[in-house]
Amino acid sequence: MSELSVFCPCAFGSIDKLPDTQEDRSIVIPIQRKLASETVKRFLRHEVRKRVEPLKARIIHWADTSVSDLQAAQPDLPTELDDRVADIWWPLFCIADQAGGDWPKAMRDAAITISNARIDDDDSALIKLLRGIRLIWPPVTPALSTGRIVDLLNTNDELGYGGWSNGEGLTSRKLNAMLGKFGLKPGSVSVDGEKTKGHRIENLAPIFERYLGAAPADLLPSDYRSSTDRLLNSSSSSTNKGLREGKTRVDENTRVKSGHAPSPGESSTADPDPYGVGQAGGLPDPWDDEGES
Repeated sequence: MSELSVFCPCAFGSIDKLPDTQEDRSIVIPIQRKLASETVKRFLRHEVRKRVEPLKARIIHWADTSVSDLQAAQPDLPTELDDRVADIWWPLFCIADQAGGDWPKAMRDAAITISNARIDDDDSALIKLLRGIRLIWPPVTPALSTGRIVDLLNTNDELGYGGWSNGEGLTSRKLNAMLGKFGLKPGSVSVDGEKTKGHRIENLAPIFERYLGAAPADLLPSDYRSSTDRLLNSSSSSTNKGLREGKTRVDENTRVKSGHAPSPGESSTADPDPYGVGQAGGLPDPWDDEGES
């Protein structure tokens, strides 16, 4: 009997979730839809190949001379990671420690950030909720109480929320827990002259725009501007100057930068992390009951 080493990193790209047994053993980097006003660099395989081939040769040479050190490495593991996640990141911690400089800290920060954003969800339930709220929201209404939103959702037969929980329907707690996945929390709003807890359409509108397309104009405050409007009406801003010059637009969840891969022996002043790891986003578990009433 022969012992064979079968370890090999693989990359998957998927619209849907991976099977649980694969996802639990993966480093998940979620992506989200870009807004109409956002731009990303087009991936051109032949251009990328020209840049990475010299880097590939350097990596192979480095790996050949470092393999014994990597095999003997015992990296410090962040206490924030459970055992399985730490095992997944182990080889990358070893490589980062061998590279030195800022890499050990950057790799551990990335591991914590990405692992904290693991996706265990049914995204369709969250998107359905957004569609439902957009459907039931009365025109020209700046804010609704949490209770009113729940009532409108539960009494709309097309949406089906009234049949939840054996006929009890959607609750305020569940609504706020699900909206919390988009970073929305109930706040103090004025409805019919009374202060109560609820949500403002101006806070919901960017979420609608990102996941459903722009909200109908009659739902929005008169002074609300979509991201596209803001882009078109702020041509003097540095962001738009960068766009006109072909620079990459960076959103709050993803950083994409271009870099130069130096030839072997060439000293490099390029960004050592041309495809830097930004804060991971996504849609966590919609069935998590934590939320405010």
